[in-house]
Amino acid sequence: MGPAEREHLLDLLSDLKHDLGKYIRLPFMMLPPGADWHETRTALHHALLQTRSGPAGHVPAREIWAGFLRDAEAQVGNLAAFGELEAAVGKALSWERELDGDGPLSRDAIEKDLGAVQDAIQKLRLEAARHG
Repeated sequence: MGPAEREHLLDLLSDLKHDLGKYIRLPFMMLPPGADWHETRTALHHALLQTRSGPAGHVPAREIWAGFLRDAEAQVGNLAAFGELEAAVGKALSWERELDGDGPLSRDAIEKDLGAVQDAIQKLRLEAARHG
């Protein structure tokens, strides 16, 4: 990977860290410590389906991830930390199946899985910066 490609990839990873890594966790960071199951479920909905909001509306986490893959998969596919990021995002997105339920959810488990996304993005970003 040449310097311009690497710089472009680092920019994409910075955007991903902000748009997905930060905003997928934000609804849980705003929850009070004693939030009930309904508040937890609502936070999960916002985290996954209304991850980024702007003038054009809400962008779900899955769409942010798909956009990143469209733009960067060819560049990151050969980096070791990409597999870890794919797994972390997959695990976070798997919480979508819980959105239709009506019972309690494990806030700790959700926060762990959502937080792993940002950690994996940072690890990939560090590897990309060293690569080439």
